[in-house]
Amino acid sequence: MITKDLEGYEGRYEITEDGRVFRKERTVKTKKQDGSVYYQKLKRMELSQSTASGYSTVSLTRNKYPKPTLVHRLVAKTFIPNPENKPQVNHINGVKTDNRVENLEWVTPKENIDHAEENNLRKHYKGTEHANSKLNDEDIRKMRNMFDNGVSQTEISKIFNVGITTIWGIVHRKRWKHVK
Repeated sequence: MITKDLEGYEGRYEITEDGRVFRKERTVKTKKQDGSVYYQKLKRMELSQSTASGYSTVSLTRNKYPKPTLVHRLVAKTFIPNPENKPQVNHINGVKTDNRVENLEWVTPKENIDHAEENNLRKHYKGTEHANSKLNDEDIRKMRNMFDNGVSQTEISKIFNVGITTIWGIVHRKRWKHVK
């Protein structure tokens, strides 16, 4: 298993190709409450990973300040070249905790969303499924029918108490496309 130092944390932390992060063995200078100084040897230790967001994270400390960091980004930055300077890292198999090098790739935000939708990893809420929806499918059919029969978008906007841009998107089938 290949292990490399983490960029920006050289001599402090290292990471493996499968996403395990280790604190490196080192000696640190520590002050006691009385002000005296002593040296403490820290052993090599694997850092625990939390997954509250669904993604594995570790807390890396530099200058006494801990920083929660996504493990998949650490693996990608350390082991995967990014010649096109793409900003996001995608889990190819869709498993957020599978941080092996062969399961990660650099992507654009659009590529990441497209991958998630193609693999049913992202729920795209439509119409009334969306939490902020004021309208239902029947309202949409009524609006389109009114517009087709000559009622202005401004008038439809007033009747349904929604913005004119929303009405434009609905009657031109840019929004609520799933409603026939």
